[in-house]
Amino acid sequence: MIDVIGKSCGSEVDLSNMLVSLTKDVVCRIALGQKYYEDWFKDLMKELMDVLGVFSVGNYVPSLSWIDRLSGLEGRAYKVAKQLDAFLEGVVKQHENKSNESVRNQDVVDILLETQREQANAGTPSHRDTVKALMQANPV
Repeated sequence: MIDVIGKSCGSEVDLSNMLVSLTKDVVCRIALGQKYYEDWFKDLMKELMDVLGVFSVGNYVPSLSWIDRLSGLEGRAYKVAKQLDAFLEGVVKQHENKSNESVRNQDVVDILLETQREQANAGTPSHRDTVKALMQANPV
């Protein structure tokens, strides 16, 4: 980020966009183990934030939840949820398939999977969806 600012000598810099991007990169690196630059990831995060920011009538007046279906909000939310679940499933599989790295290189997903294995060994297994739910609790 500092290099980009330094190279922009005299021209305008969108610090707001740069700080959002830096924050996303840092959180992804800590929680998921890598940064995601692909456009589909940016689009997924934008759509997720858009759906989360929309007022849902059905959440406040359940008898009017048909309005959310009519407006397309329910369909958009379902589509984003499926895409996010597929992304998180891929992250979990990627972490399960990677070779055992040192404790220093662990990220949040590694720790969650290790905890899941320990619980399974103790006789109280947790479900894979629990790991994905806890991953979502981290602000990606």
